[in-house]
Amino acid sequence: MIAGTEAEMVGRAANKAVEVEGAGGIDSALSALDVSGATNEPTRKALYKAFEERKMVELKSELPGLKMSQYKDKIFSLWKKSPENPANQK
Repeated sequence: MIAGTEAEMVGRAANKAVEVEGAGGIDSALSALDVSGATNEPTRKALYKAFEERKMVELKSELPGLKMSQYKDKIFSLWKKSPENPANQK
């Protein structure tokens, strides 16, 4: 092993000598992460997906015979105006 001050240490000796505070394993790394900002609110993508599934059933009965892309275009235009859209709740 190489002995000396931290500035003089190189290689494995330097790695062993440095005490690193923080996560030493997966469990401690996960516990070190700050998850206080996480909420149980559904994401925009999940909200849209639920909206799309509900509206798809309605539109298919109201407008049979459209292509899937036409249904999705109509649903997206409804989503932009919908109060369920988080962008419209401000």
